[in-house]
Amino acid sequence: MAGVKPEALSRLSAAALTKYKGVLLFGPNWDLVQRLKATVVLGLSDAIDGAEIVRLAAADVEAEAGRLLEELQGISLFGAFKIVALDASSQAAQRECISATSVGWKDAFLVLTSGDLKKSAPLRKEFEASPELLAAACYEQSPQELAAVVRDRLAGFGITAPPEVCLAVVEGVAGNAALLESEVDKLLSYAGDVVQLTLEHVEAVCTVSRSSSLDRVVDLAFSGQVEKALTGVRELHSEGASGTGSLIALCNHLLMICEMA
Repeated sequence: MAGVKPEALSRLSAAALTKYKGVLLFGPNWDLVQRLKATVVLGLSDAIDGAEIVRLAAADVEAEAGRLLEELQGISLFGAFKIVALDASSQAAQRECISATSVGWKDAFLVLTSGDLKKSAPLRKEFEASPELLAAACYEQSPQELAAVVRDRLAGFGITAPPEVCLAVVEGVAGNAALLESEVDKLLSYAGDVVQLTLEHVEAVCTVSRSSSLDRVVDLAFSGQVEKALTGVRELHSEGASGTGSLIALCNHLLMICEMA
């Protein structure tokens, strides 16, 4: 089928996902790629009793021709269903993926991740053309798109929020999608029996944007200035920033460096 938007993919139930044989998650927004991967893999494993998760790196399928298809067609040791997650970051790994899709499999779901792929890329064309496969391009998300993520997450718990409230949550983390999830979690905990959130709820719970200070801490940490970085973290925490937010920012920067390497 044609590509599916990331937000639409994240809303698909396990039953809807298993109507397909796999999904390709690709694009320059590596954080979004990884979050979608976790959503799909964990969602399927939670919903399917006894599902086995097999994680492969590009080197695994490059070293052994047919390894990917063998995993997809092989009988699971723990149940009747396999979830095979593969980082298809190299052209050799992508060729193995195309070879496997040309043969097919059953009782398994393939989750592929990759960097940015042009429309002419064979792997992208393969997934977008097949009615049995999904493809989601992960680019930087606009504030409105992130606000829709907030709205849908709240709706899953029976809570509504006007557009301006959802956008205020996004602005509170300066559009940082990785921090957004923790902010929504705080709102959900605070909401209690409230069925509709207001701007007052957001102002009471959510972190005011400290992106510039947090960026400075990350720069200090990765330039080896540990003591100054720790001082910056303490200052942020004294202003009410969460320790989780600082750790996520550091991890995101490390992921970006790994992807560039």
